[in-house]
Amino acid sequence: MDVTLVKNLCSAGTSPAEAIWWLYAFGQHAHARGSVASAASQCAEQYAMFLKASIMRKVFFRAHVILVVAALLVSSGSAQSQDNRGQTTAAGTQNSKPSGISRWLEIPSLSINARYRFIQTTEGVTTTSHLQYRDSVVARFKFDEKGRYSLNAGMHTGTTFISGWDASGWGRGGQGITNHYLKQLYFSAKPIKGLELQYGGFSLLRGESTEATTYDNDGYIVGQRVSLKRPKDFFFDEISVTYAYLGDSTKPNLNKRFSRLKKSNYHQFLLSKKISPRATVSADYTFQSGIETLRQAVTFNVPELRLIDRLRFENYQRVDVLPAYGFFLYGERRIFDRATVGGGYASIDRNYSVLNTDRFQLNADKFQKGSRLYLMGSYDVHPCVTVSAYWLPAVANDYALANQQHFQLVVSYDLAKALGMWEPFKPPK
Repeated sequence: MDVTLVKNLCSAGTSPAEAIWWLYAFGQHAHARGSVASAASQCAEQYAMFLKASIMRKVFFRAHVILVVAALLVSSGSAQSQDNRGQTTAAGTQNSKPSGISRWLEIPSLSINARYRFIQTTEGVTTTSHLQYRDSVVARFKFDEKGRYSLNAGMHTGTTFISGWDASGWGRGGQGITNHYLKQLYFSAKPIKGLELQYGGFSLLRGESTEATTYDNDGYIVGQRVSLKRPKDFFFDEISVTYAYLGDSTKPNLNKRFSRLKKSNYHQFLLSKKISPRATVSADYTFQSGIETLRQAVTFNVPELRLIDRLRFENYQRVDVLPAYGFFLYGERRIFDRATVGGGYASIDRNYSVLNTDRFQLNADKFQKGSRLYLMGSYDVHPCVTVSAYWLPAVANDYALANQQHFQLVVSYDLAKALGMWEPFKPPK
């Protein structure tokens, strides 16, 4: 073994074990080809590709670790500062005034996530077994102190309509990528209480339904929306009308979709009402590229039950093109104030996604089409950190599925909650 060559490889960013492996590979190529020059060329090409991917993985992994550590310090430091402020108040001294950054800027959502995902087809072929990461930030710039007029933006990972995740490069199912896209950017106006007007690129409304029977949580549209939330005057808690364009499944960057503001292939009329302290219902009519769909959902809060304390039933009816019906029934229970367990059953018709113009998937990638069980569990290991697991095995389907087995293990860090504890982001008194 050439120790000098090992040291040179290590200095280029390779671990000792990796360096030894590449020297072994060089020897194997040389023996097989009978030519040192040919073996060197082959190994150099493979090593260059490996090193590039390895460096990118290490850079992004270390950047995310630094971000998590910094956020933990911020949250722990903010907790300490809150204790100090309480002690100071008790002593009768005056508190220092907050900086008032939130007068102009709010961060409703800021998180970093990692997940292991496993997918197996009906034929038993494992198509995905890899590690992914997700970065997401939603910010709101307020033109006035009360935030009646604002510019809202969302920057996320994910390269398609149904994807908010990027492959890390570890495992089977895709090379490592590092893209971040501006997926939402819209102007919001609230000229009177209970009325909001939106224009630009934003997310979809679902009411009490979820991404199982509607559209993936990472989906996007461009257009305009009017929402009315004045239940004392109009009975319903929310009345929303959306005219937009839904498409461009492989163009998450809003800069490439702004031209769609001139077009409209998606219309939605949504109603929502809290009918009692325990139950909320919603219903909507959606027109998408010539396809008409009705959706209804109800959520019950039933803490007295022993097995579950929350129950949701949602369903849809496609009424014109290949009429079909689908539903999702789900219940969950909170345990020991930190853990949540849940389960359910979903049945999505086989033509749910293939009818749209681009023939891309619409609902959540965990569900897609077919009948399947839904099992989940989550645990809050820290006020800002949650570990979750999802298993969705398909059952009783008479056609092949690309995701017969679907499993996810997710770790999420809520940076927005940590920043909410931080003095500069507290609203001015």
